[in-house]
Amino acid sequence: MRLPLERLDGERVAGLVLRVDEQAAERSPHPVAITAKPSKGNAWMLFHGRTNPGTPWRHPWLETRFDPRIGGVGDGEALAWEDQVALFEALGGALVPGAYVMLSCDGHPDSLRALSVDVPPPCTALGFLLWKAGARWYKVWYYPEGWREGNEKVQGNLPVGDEHEAKRTHQRLEEIAAFLESSLAETFPACAQRGRQLLREEDHEP
Repeated sequence: MRLPLERLDGERVAGLVLRVDEQAAERSPHPVAITAKPSKGNAWMLFHGRTNPGTPWRHPWLETRFDPRIGGVGDGEALAWEDQVALFEALGGALVPGAYVMLSCDGHPDSLRALSVDVPPPCTALGFLLWKAGARWYKVWYYPEGWREGNEKVQGNLPVGDEHEAKRTHQRLEEIAAFLESSLAETFPACAQRGRQLLREEDHEP
């Protein structure tokens, strides 16, 4: 099973037209890029990475960088937060149960800093976006030897079914509630705000 990323091709999300370039003929994991074209201005590479089909013993995955800046690195302003959320909600429609996304922390220092001190991933900007794509389990990849093994990443896994989703959602919300009662919440107020939003959206009482 492969990720049906072609569902995003030609989609209009947050005023952007998305185009998918998946080089599926190459050996897996194979390159994939999703570009975004605003109504005015040049297209830029919104997602860039590689994807791998699933097997009987492994779910399909996407490893990617996310660049929310209009026009690309060093050119233009960042997309509004609500537009970034909309893009990840659309990305969730191109994933399948059990799939996982490994999102590079490169270019997202605030998320990386919070993740490095054990702020619950859904409370960070990158983790929150993965939640909106359907993730309910997280893993933080940190390689102390640096560039030889790639950037730090936050991985978000989608549930395999309704029961699994309910269980993992409850676990993550309990972790968020505990974070909000800790001193870390004062140190990372933006993360705390996102955590409170998730509790409200999921109708979860801390």
